[in-house]
Amino acid sequence: MSAHIPERCVAANRCGTHAPLWITEPHPTQSNEIVVRSVCGSWRSCCTFSSNVIHVKLCYGNYYVYKLVMPSTCSLAYCAEVNRTEPAVASTTPDPRPQNSTIAQVTSYMTATTIEGQVRLANGGNGSCSGRVEIFHQGQWGTVCDDGWDMIDAQVVCRQMGCGKVLSAPHSARFGQGRGPIWLDDVMCTGNESQLSKCRHQGIGSHNCGHSEDAGVVCEAGSTVRLVNSDDRCSGRVEVLHNGQWGTVCDDNWDLQDASVVCRQLGCGRARSALQSAAFGQGSGPIWLDNVSCFGNESSIMDCKHQGVGATNCIHNEDASVVCERRFTLILSNVLTTYS
Repeated sequence: MSAHIPERCVAANRCGTHAPLWITEPHPTQSNEIVVRSVCGSWRSCCTFSSNVIHVKLCYGNYYVYKLVMPSTCSLAYCAEVNRTEPAVASTTPDPRPQNSTIAQVTSYMTATTIEGQVRLANGGNGSCSGRVEIFHQGQWGTVCDDGWDMIDAQVVCRQMGCGKVLSAPHSARFGQGRGPIWLDDVMCTGNESQLSKCRHQGIGSHNCGHSEDAGVVCEAGSTVRLVNSDDRCSGRVEVLHNGQWGTVCDDNWDLQDASVVCRQLGCGRARSALQSAAFGQGSGPIWLDNVSCFGNESSIMDCKHQGVGATNCIHNEDASVVCERRFTLILSNVLTTYS
């Protein structure tokens, strides 16, 4: 049996406690690495618990270990979703009430609420593996300037967040302008750092930037669009993520403006073509979008006008596809080379 803290709001008075806890960010995807996550709780509504910090580690054997920073209230507990087909996880106690969760009492071991050098991705919408990069220093969150910001720097952030591989490193406040201090400028990572704060930079708080230059990140676990059934990630059948399930896009009215939004969202440059009639093969499962109509400046294909998620009169031989500029990055002997 394995268990993990839910990544969604858990209602009050569930799992045998008046105030269950849940984490607001995805679990790590890389084994044996500790990541920092935020936790919320609910006893009147979601989320009424002042943001707190939990350390999560994915151990070999595919189970998680949690350590919670000392919360303001000590009588809280988290619900653990159970999958009885995987290895066992220690420290869970069955809920005496007939529910589909177990309860694990929280063990507090620190008094600080946020850790120096912790990073978060703000204003990213669906999930927390994409957004504006912010770093915690001297009790305050601040942003990172996009001067010199590249895929190597962004990969360090994705790894620190436990969000898998980097997909893009947006510039120019793609996820909106932040507020407060700009902590880092001219960041230069080698790619091997465990934290962004360990990369070279001008010095904490030393910069010549404005918030219009706030750096962003899109990691693999945070993307709601992908291109599949091709040799590279910048061309293929368009699929979007909705309610935890990938589905295709119908080619009705599919054009270069729609395709350009997908390419930019994936950090793949401009769109070269917007293909119809399942050019990269027919998908399976739901067709999530139909009659997509983008202006071309949207940050996500889901922000474009469409009939409504799941509203379609199409079949999979009408699946839409995209070919982007196919810009990708290789790191060889610490030399960054970009191909198109």
